[in-house]
Amino acid sequence: MKQIVILLGIFLFIFSCKEVRNDVFDNNKVKQEIMNLGESVVTALNEANTDILIRDFWKSDSTLFLIDGMKIEGYSNIKSSLERIPTRRKNLDLFVDDEQVIVLSENMAIHIVEFHQEVTHMNDTISKGQGIWSTLYKKKQGDWKIVMLHESHLIK
Repeated sequence: MKQIVILLGIFLFIFSCKEVRNDVFDNNKVKQEIMNLGESVVTALNEANTDILIRDFWKSDSTLFLIDGMKIEGYSNIKSSLERIPTRRKNLDLFVDDEQVIVLSENMAIHIVEFHQEVTHMNDTISKGQGIWSTLYKKKQGDWKIVMLHESHLIK
């Protein structure tokens, strides 16, 4: 709940500080670019490809990853955590149930994904779950970068 309040606060801040721009941008193009990034993340998670998982994070100490109440701050800490994925599980089958992209501007967007997954742990036990993640992207020097990622799993 705390993460959702933080996320909403950030969104309100972004909207209140948004510059008025006279130029027009292609909303559908932005949505498609973000959807393509999301598709590559799902593939990378299923294949435990940490190079792709860390590729889009903003290389800054301000980058934030909120996962089930745990806060990981800073690119190097996020990278270290993601690089340990192959040692924490044998297999992941992640499926997207629903997703949407909210375009805030030509260089800011939010990707919201509902998912379900089946995880095979190192001891061969299997757990199933579902959840939601939201990613705040900002275009920096022509590339979309993750500024903040929130992920919450629903408990069954």
